[in-house]
Amino acid sequence: MEATAFGIRQPHLMVEILAAWEPGHDPSRHLAWADDIATALKPHALPGGYPNLLGPNDAEQIAHAYGANTARLRAAKSHYDPNGVFAAIPLPG
Repeated sequence: MEATAFGIRQPHLMVEILAAWEPGHDPSRHLAWADDIATALKPHALPGGYPNLLGPNDAEQIAHAYGANTARLRAAKSHYDPNGVFAAIPLPG
């Protein structure tokens, strides 16, 4: 497992919740729907999440998503990206 970035190696399903609306329409009901689905699924979810789907505000989930590989990945990021150019997925400090 150390040869890859992913920390969760067990059978699981991945769910990506997408809400969309026409330009100019009120997004509130669509965003509420997506939040309701996420809340309903949370008790069944593994900690963390799929790293490529986590956003910049999901730092607490990244450590779970990468598991024991987090420290190694942080070191590689510090070495190859010292200026933080690639910052879409936060690695905890």
